[in-house]
Formats: sequence, structure tokens, C-alpha cells
Amino acid sequence: MEINLMATTRPAISPARQYFGKLYERNGEFEYTHLMLFQADDDPMAALNCIAKSFYSDEPDEQDGGYYFFCGGNYISAESVTEITEEEFAVLAKYLN
Repeated sequence: MEINLMATTRPAISPARQYFGKLYERNGEFEYTHLMLFQADDDPMAALNCIAKSFYSDEPDEQDGGYYFFCGGNYISAESVTEITEEEFAVLAKYLN
């Protein structure tokens, strides 16, 4: 599976589709949502799970539908994926760098 995190405004040149993804993070009592743009050739939720699994450089412990890092101090999970057009991707890339 190929994943390409995009941080530019260039339209995609591969047959991959563009997606807007959300990750959920819990760090102690604090909760965050991370928004990102990415491309995937096949299953976009699997691609977002791959991003969640590698969110921190530490080796995660997979459970509860996500990944625990730093001896259970941080939890990351793939929340949702929305397919977007190349035009939407280009506009969003200006603001989600």
C-alpha cells in the first residue's frame, strides 16, 4: 500500500485518489483531532490506520481499535476518511500544511 502525505498545492499526478482524513488523539485527559490530506491507491481507511500506527516514532501497542504509544500515555486512532476532488485537495492543501 502506498501512502503519500501531501503538503503542497500540486494536483495529484498518479491514479491515486485524494482524501481528507481525521485522526483522534488522547493524551492523558486531553483530546485532539488531527486533520490531514493524503492519497491512497486502494483502501483509504487502511491507509489512515497506517498513518495512525506510525504517528509517533515509538513502536505502538495495538488495541481498542487504535494504537497506544509511550507506555500507554498517548492513544491514536483513525477516525474518518472523506474522498475529495483534486480541486478541493488543492484548496485544502493551502490551509492544512
